[in-house]
Amino acid sequence: MKKFFTITVTLLIASSAFAQEQEAKKGPEFTYGARAWLYGVTGQQKDLAYDYSHFRIRPMFSLGMEDIKLVTHLEISQTFGRDTSSGGAGAGYAGPATDNYSIKIKGAYLEAKNVIIPNLTLMGGLNGYKYPFVVDNDFGMFTAGYDFGMGKANLSYIKLNEYELYEKKSDGTKQNKDAQAYALDVPIKVDKDITVRPGLIYIQGGKNHNSDPAAILSIALPNEVRSLYKTSLVNAALNVTGKVDMISFTATGAYLTGTLYKMLNTAVSPVVEGDDVKTSAYAFDLGVDAKPNDMFKIGAFVTYATGNDNKKADENNNYFRNMEGIFGRPDKADGAGYGRLFIFEAASVVQVGGNYDQFFAMEHPQGYMSYGVNAEAKIDKVTIFAQFGIAQTAEKDGNGKTSLGSEIDAKISYALASKTALFAEFGYVLAGDIQFNKQSANAAKVENMYQVAFGMTSQI
Repeated sequence: MKKFFTITVTLLIASSAFAQEQEAKKGPEFTYGARAWLYGVTGQQKDLAYDYSHFRIRPMFSLGMEDIKLVTHLEISQTFGRDTSSGGAGAGYAGPATDNYSIKIKGAYLEAKNVIIPNLTLMGGLNGYKYPFVVDNDFGMFTAGYDFGMGKANLSYIKLNEYELYEKKSDGTKQNKDAQAYALDVPIKVDKDITVRPGLIYIQGGKNHNSDPAAILSIALPNEVRSLYKTSLVNAALNVTGKVDMISFTATGAYLTGTLYKMLNTAVSPVVEGDDVKTSAYAFDLGVDAKPNDMFKIGAFVTYATGNDNKKADENNNYFRNMEGIFGRPDKADGAGYGRLFIFEAASVVQVGGNYDQFFAMEHPQGYMSYGVNAEAKIDKVTIFAQFGIAQTAEKDGNGKTSLGSEIDAKISYALASKTALFAEFGYVLAGDIQFNKQSANAAKVENMYQVAFGMTSQI
């Protein structure tokens, strides 16, 4: 009897512990993380000079229960010091007392898994959408994804412009000026080390024109594209990433075609009212790395995007500027731009809070091309990176020139802990024949320039 009693009590205790464990599993699950950048930066090109300090923290909180998850992603960013510029609101500056509005909502979305059927996921809210060299930004969006084993098919609805909640007013006035994109991408793991990701985006603009023709006819892109009047575009892309022995690679090709917008009047000759401004633009990128051991890695890259030759006023074949005008400048994951070069391609870590428009060359009206080599060495906690690249336009400018210049980059970092490091980076541009600095567009001569940054980055 005592043995029976002992066994029974033991089973009851074990069952209770199991039940409590199962009950605990059903309760809410809270996770969190954060990314942080803290740095100072200085740079100069002849008479143009800049110097500032900046910090940015992006905390993320996730609350889940069973197959439901609610994610909130915030951003706190400021440049050190009071904003004393003319009319400065100071929202992004940390003056004395630092009591200003600097907290932003980077993302906030609800996700449900195994909806109705197994492996079907639905997501809605503010979230990021990224496709290499095509889109990298945050949007208000819905996504339905289905995991079929070797890959996942994702269909997203991305809202670009919401002019009015009412498409038609009570007096019969139509005001459908909204714009949206429908994106389908299917990353497929064809091998344990190779992933193929076909992608297709359809971009649809409003049916009614903007009441201000100047907003559409503005010569300066991307404002021209943002109006998205009668826009109908298709962007087809293919991305392949893989690793074979010590060689790893990433390759992306994209093609954009269709109607960018419809003209409203004859302000831009010889385009006439009602003409479609079309595009047939493409871009490709290839990066290859060889890693013979854990300490050393060398790589090579090439990037190309079409631009305008200015022969036809009703065509705009500038791939990067068209896509940027529609989806906005990439400033999401780590603040880097599309490419690899610190200055020309805004790939410097400081671009997370810096000024893209100073020397960002990838959106040049005549298109963009770069190619180069890099190397990285890891010695204990120290990582050293060096890079050289040449940049030019895809089409000749009015003077028959294509050279933007060459760039030398270097970076050294010291690991303080896992995913936390001190860093110092340097970029130097040997200027070519084409003026790329927007702040001195009337300069008689293109000048060399440099940029130095130092600080700390962390991911928790």
